[in-house]
Amino acid sequence: MKFMSASPRKTIIARIDGGEDLLLSLQKIAEENGIRSGWFTVIGGLKKLAYGLFEHGNYHNIVKDAKKCCFELLPTCGNISIKEGKIFAHCHIIASDEEEGRAFGGHLLEGTIVYPTAEVYMQGCDAEITRTFDAETKFWPMKL
Repeated sequence: MKFMSASPRKTIIARIDGGEDLLLSLQKIAEENGIRSGWFTVIGGLKKLAYGLFEHGNYHNIVKDAKKCCFELLPTCGNISIKEGKIFAHCHIIASDEEEGRAFGGHLLEGTIVYPTAEVYMQGCDAEITRTFDAETKFWPMKL
């Protein structure tokens, strides 16, 4: 285990509107507000959900479209770090279906479309967390 200490620096509260890509919007919020490391939570609704399940360095991608109205975006969280010199939003998503409220989820991917809105609380911190590629696991762990 490795760890470091960091202090909160900046809090951003944002609304992502219907039709916007959730992952790209989270990255844009961090970029436009100078948050290079931090964490966030999101709740709201989705009309399209794209997520992946990690397997041997790749994601098994799953895409679902809402049939009636929207998926409920349950408390979803992630972090902000630097990957290959760019701000990177890493998020695990949980959503429920429209019929029975069954929850499912995985790693948030591009193509997840918000509807009607999503609400974000993003907290920056004073540390800069980077990610480096690990050839053995084919994963990008945080470098602490």
